[in-house]
Amino acid sequence: MASSFTTSFGIEKIATGEQSGSWGTTTNYNIDILDRIASYKSVALSDASTATLTVRAGSPSDGGNNVQDGMYRIIKFTGTLSQNCTITIAPTTTTSYFVFQNATSGGYSIIMAQGSGAATVTIPTTKSNMVYCDGSDEVISVSDLFVANALAADDLTTGDAAVTLATTTGNITVDAQGSDTDIIFKGTDGASDTTFLTLDGSEEGKAIFNADVTVGDDLTLITDGSILGFGADTDTTLTHTDGTGLTLNGTNKLTFNDTGTYVHSNADGDLDLVADGTAVDSINIESAGGITLDAGTAASGIIYEDDGTEMARIHNSSSDVILETKVSDKDLLIKGNDGGSTVTPATFDMSAKGKLIMGAGAAGSTETANATGSVTLDFNTYSNFVLTATGNVTLANPTTESVGQSGIIVFIQDGTGSRTLSLGTDYETAGAAGLTISTAASSVDIIPYFVQAADNILLGAPQLAFA
Repeated sequence: MASSFTTSFGIEKIATGEQSGSWGTTTNYNIDILDRIASYKSVALSDASTATLTVRAGSPSDGGNNVQDGMYRIIKFTGTLSQNCTITIAPTTTTSYFVFQNATSGGYSIIMAQGSGAATVTIPTTKSNMVYCDGSDEVISVSDLFVANALAADDLTTGDAAVTLATTTGNITVDAQGSDTDIIFKGTDGASDTTFLTLDGSEEGKAIFNADVTVGDDLTLITDGSILGFGADTDTTLTHTDGTGLTLNGTNKLTFNDTGTYVHSNADGDLDLVADGTAVDSINIESAGGITLDAGTAASGIIYEDDGTEMARIHNSSSDVILETKVSDKDLLIKGNDGGSTVTPATFDMSAKGKLIMGAGAAGSTETANATGSVTLDFNTYSNFVLTATGNVTLANPTTESVGQSGIIVFIQDGTGSRTLSLGTDYETAGAAGLTISTAASSVDIIPYFVQAADNILLGAPQLAFA
């Protein structure tokens, strides 16, 4: 009977009566094989895309041609690579395990394969891996064997030491493959076993956090139409509309500081900006570039209300601007500040068909004063003048008149009478004839005027002796 060889390593089994006088050589080869199985080898790779690691000869003839590098269980690959290198373990019938280290330079991976099998193991540069050859063209990482064949997920435990799960390349995948099963992250808060995060497998991986979520940088909802919900029953939502903005649902309010200060859209579709009316509450609109109020419809315009009662509105009619009071018989007042005091320069009396009442000191009102000597009329402040002459009077040239301004000058003789009235060069009379006024004591003359141009004040004929 002839000698035979083992399938994986080709250890020669001497048949009875074979190799008389030479069996020792065969035995030594076999011992060499066994020694390599328990030993380490450094194997240099050439810069190629493929290489072969031979475990045993395909058809061993004797121990001499059968002692190969692949018999070592721990192998360190060296050399410089410019590409990934696929190393085929031969022959394909080999069933064994190896510990491989990728100690090559160049930054490329080695890929362990067996024959034409689809299962391979990639070992990045500087990394090591234990692999198993199944003798049917498959190379499997021993770590994959542990997960697939050894321990169920609920049997994994780490003891008391800290655990780090890390990789320098590629992804780390946590895969709950049961239908609608969740991925749950738990820990101990104080003495309580607490679920920190649940990834809901029945909701496409919806993340459910047990407590607050703090984001160190940007938070982006990447789906058009995304909804941000608030509350246990999601009663308030913000919905994204692509290219438009965010929509707050229904008539819910966007509240500031307290519940009395808010923005909302009521059931009628109006947009309300509300402050609760306490002494310190107000709505401030500030813009360095101006503020535009565009009410759109002419009939509506801009409406001013006081506690729900419409007081006034501004609108247009055929491009005319209309300021309209809305409360019956209530006046329109124009107020201002005169040296720290509030004044009312003009009042439109709505109970008298809008009669204009000029306030004291306002343009269009009347100045009443005693006069003697040179008198300069203030046309900027007054339109009408009542002068009681206590001596001879000269109307000096003014500087405050406005073109188109008109009014009257009332000249009153005091109890003495015979006071004269002289005119500055800016005052003109018909035919340059001057003015003839009453001289009797306490007589009243009314002189109309019209400002034709700067430095040109036309005086009409006086209406004499009203006293």
